[in-house]
Amino acid sequence: MKTVLSTLVLVIACLSQAQSQILCPILRNPIVPGAAPMQYKGLLVEVCCAGCDAKFQANPEKALADAEKDGVVVAQSLFDPVAKTRLDAKGSKAYSNFAGVRYYFANEENKTSFDEFPQVYAQAPKNESLTCPVMKEKIESHANAAGYADFEGTRYYFCCAGCDATFAENPAKYAANVKGSIKSVTPGEAKVNRTMAPTCAGCAGEAKLLGPDGLPATWTFTYRYVNIDDPKAQHRFSLDYAVNPRLYVGIERSGSDNAVMPVPRFQDDPFDYLRKSDGDALILPRFSWFITPEGDNHPSLLVGMASDRLSTPRGQAFFLTASKHIKDTPITPFVSVKTNTWGGRTVFPFGVNVTLPNDMIFQGINDGDYSHFLLTKMANQQAYSLLLARGKHLGFVVSWGF
Repeated sequence: MKTVLSTLVLVIACLSQAQSQILCPILRNPIVPGAAPMQYKGLLVEVCCAGCDAKFQANPEKALADAEKDGVVVAQSLFDPVAKTRLDAKGSKAYSNFAGVRYYFANEENKTSFDEFPQVYAQAPKNESLTCPVMKEKIESHANAAGYADFEGTRYYFCCAGCDATFAENPAKYAANVKGSIKSVTPGEAKVNRTMAPTCAGCAGEAKLLGPDGLPATWTFTYRYVNIDDPKAQHRFSLDYAVNPRLYVGIERSGSDNAVMPVPRFQDDPFDYLRKSDGDALILPRFSWFITPEGDNHPSLLVGMASDRLSTPRGQAFFLTASKHIKDTPITPFVSVKTNTWGGRTVFPFGVNVTLPNDMIFQGINDGDYSHFLLTKMANQQAYSLLLARGKHLGFVVSWGF
């Protein structure tokens, strides 16, 4: 028995060591530092022996994809992907492995940010310039750059510290300085998961828009119209602010209903304000918070509050939603528990997101009372949805990020 346990411990230790080591992308042997080092899209790739470098350069994207599939590390980032500054292993305080690459960080806070959204921070644009847009100096290689910034699909590298701050003041102006130096790099950048947040407060989910850098838009304005007789559900306006990539707070305004009695002041009766507030209230509060992003062995969890009028006639709805992507498929099912202040009903909405080509998303949901369907086109700063509410009422939703 002791022999079996000892062998098991040894196997686990070996596997753990293999995952922590940086290996040759071709033969998967330990690398030999200095043996034909290569730089590719801001990554340092080293090999175990002569010949492997040529094989890697013949199809680097396949080598990285195979490494991701096998769960091994075959490259190192030359930059802290959160701070976007030059950093190597010696100067780092922490690191994370993602998609076959080891990323180093200047501090634990940057590592935490990366671990929440690795597919966003790890993505590389299809174009790059190795001429500093501020000083107009040619940079010998990625390893000689002080940092970088992404602008309109191109990654601009800087020759020295301080150029990044200058570039940020007027990126369009400085990008024009090096227009002729922009080159296309091999496609195959990390895929940003554009999806719908299943808010389940009524009309299915809402698009969380991504800005030009792949992170959520700071502000998002949304308008929804539904061809329905109920005046409370016809029009809906909302404005959300991203406190961080996981927490959104905002306000919303639904249609009017002249039959509703005057709404009490919040300071006089907070619960009754939330229970009876309707179109006659100027604005209503809302929020959504991703408690935890999705992991390999656990779903994402989202908690929030909203006052959608397609299923909650008055008052506010509070919800908790769990969603989990099915690996190697375009399908992400989700299930929720929702209660509202009007009548205190608790229901269990459920539905599914299906990712389609060209950043299209189909979502179907049963909110506990009705079924809704959306077909959404996502872009960097916009989202457009066709809506079939309650299974029979046509509508549309538009969102703008800024």
